[in-house]
Amino acid sequence: MTAITVVFNPPQPNDPPATFDAKAMDLGNKLNPFGVELNALSVDVTNKANSAAQSVTDAQAQVTAAKAQAQAAQNNAQAAEVSATQAAKAANANATTWVPGGVYAVDDVVWAEAKSGLQLRCILAHSGITTPPANDPTRWVRVGPNSPAPDPTAGASLVNLQRDGAGVLTGSTFTQDERPGTETLTRDAQGRIATRTVVWSGGIRIETMLRDPTTGRLLGYALTGPNELTNSLFRPGSFPAEWVTVTGDPNVASIIAEPSAATGYVLRVGKDIGGNDCIFTRKSTLIEINDNALYRLRCRFRRVSGTDGAIYIGLACRNAENTSYINRSNAEAITLDLSHYAVNAAKPVLGVWQSGEYYYSGRSSGASTGAGTLSSPITFAALAKYFAIMHVANHNNLSGMADFDYLIVEEVKS
Repeated sequence: MTAITVVFNPPQPNDPPATFDAKAMDLGNKLNPFGVELNALSVDVTNKANSAAQSVTDAQAQVTAAKAQAQAAQNNAQAAEVSATQAAKAANANATTWVPGGVYAVDDVVWAEAKSGLQLRCILAHSGITTPPANDPTRWVRVGPNSPAPDPTAGASLVNLQRDGAGVLTGSTFTQDERPGTETLTRDAQGRIATRTVVWSGGIRIETMLRDPTTGRLLGYALTGPNELTNSLFRPGSFPAEWVTVTGDPNVASIIAEPSAATGYVLRVGKDIGGNDCIFTRKSTLIEINDNALYRLRCRFRRVSGTDGAIYIGLACRNAENTSYINRSNAEAITLDLSHYAVNAAKPVLGVWQSGEYYYSGRSSGASTGAGTLSSPITFAALAKYFAIMHVANHNNLSGMADFDYLIVEEVKS
């Protein structure tokens, strides 16, 4: 704002004549400059008042526009709800109760669980699968407006937050669809949430936070279940740090973004520029074999480019001393050749994602046997003590590219 800089020093009655005359002359000389500054101040105040009035007018216009946008959004939401309701009614007419191991085609709709009223639509034709649809996002998606989920994503009707002595949030108890549940949070050394475990209606959902290893920025989460023993779930920084490359150059592989992947990232193996893009690699985490357990290996992969490169996926086994690998022939080895493969020399059409489930159980008296099906699981070779998930891409020493979304091993409970 414009400032008044003229300062008056008026004459006083008790001033000597000469001082009185000098002050009076100074006062007269300053009247014109003072008038100029006063006029400028008046203009400045008027301009700012006009500007403030215009800001009020502009704000009112923005409020009016925002109300119009909100009304349009509400109209769109109502239209979407009507469409969703109509879709749900159409699905209701054809929905059937889900049967474990049944045969389902794309767009089949099932009731997942009677009390929740949850409906799911098949997106990948299958048969013989016993994983409940609500826990199988590879093959099923939810349908209908605001369908309750088998975990509290639709909103609980009652939530009580739980805190520790320092006031830090540690979880909650809640009620949804008249059934109680619990949520438990764990934190890392920096106090950031590391995992979130939700128990509700006989099910468990475990979310592990995925963070940038350098900045700690949250990238997403990996969803697991209580029976999962090991997984790949690729994300920035996980390869090669969490893997052991036994044969080949790990530098031909890298983590890249892929929206359809479980974590939003995949491991791409190969550069397809004419060199050797074949690597044999396994997860560094070893699991001790339980001879009485039934293990399920789930995987998703695709070939991206190349002419004849093959893909292998399975379990790499180690001996009791953890000094050598044990192949399917029950022989000690220094490489992953002849590992306990479930996917053996696969060469699917380029660009098409492949997913599968394979089973392992029991121990042979010698070499490994079995086809990897539920009725004929792959057995572990007699000398095998530990296993780790493994995969091979661009076999045999060929140029090409292949993507791996996830490799997961679960212990299947009876």
